[in-house]
Amino acid sequence: MNPSTIWLSCGVLKAEMEQLHRDGQIRGELRFLDSMLHMDPQQLQAVLGAELTELDAKGSRVVLVYGDCCSRMLDLVRQFGINRVSAINCAQMLVGRNRYRELMRDQAFMLLPEWAQRWKEILQGELGLHAEVACDLMRENRRELVYLDTAVAPVPWQAIEECAAYTGLPWRVEKVTLDPLLALLLQAESGDIPRLPEKTDTSSSSSTYYKPTTWADQVMMADVFSEILASSDPSQLAQILMEQMRELTGAHTAILIAHPEGVHSHRIM
Repeated sequence: MNPSTIWLSCGVLKAEMEQLHRDGQIRGELRFLDSMLHMDPQQLQAVLGAELTELDAKGSRVVLVYGDCCSRMLDLVRQFGINRVSAINCAQMLVGRNRYRELMRDQAFMLLPEWAQRWKEILQGELGLHAEVACDLMRENRRELVYLDTAVAPVPWQAIEECAAYTGLPWRVEKVTLDPLLALLLQAESGDIPRLPEKTDTSSSSSTYYKPTTWADQVMMADVFSEILASSDPSQLAQILMEQMRELTGAHTAILIAHPEGVHSHRIM
């Protein structure tokens, strides 16, 4: 590990990052931006750009601890030649890619520790959702509220109960370790970012086909295509798509039909 590394992170992971730093699991300087910047992606992009410009002028070695939180995130990574954790959002950083997809398939609303304390600021202040609207929205798109307990801070039982009551969702607590987050951090620091997503154990996968008609399924589809578009090796796109579609739907076989513009014949890949 390089002690000169500067970790530029979303504040939603502040407690977890500081714990890893105290334990000597990561070294260097920790910098955090307010997690509420997620509510305004353009502002987040501008603030990140300013921070990275300042650090670049100093010749700092930066690791960006953000998911796909603004439209030009990958452009910022390329522009400043920095490394970024391989995850689409902070929830995935905490639970890992496979568990994240399972929770999304179950239509879970994942509540992170820092946001649990600020749920009123998010739902009422930033999103302007009154209780009735919040209930209708959540019940239509989610089945349960899952608080991700990283064991870094006491579980805010009252805040979770209030948030669950406001959204009309049943709730539960799921314990998570910091291992998935640490693995992503060290991987990003080393620069060893894999082009292909991790494979899952297909021996126990269901053969049931899940048609992506729910909002949660659509989010998972966005996850898949985000990984595909982020790939720097176009020759691997078909392989990535096949693996991801089999994992997402539970199908044993997936067929990709390439139809070049202006050509009426199809080619199976």
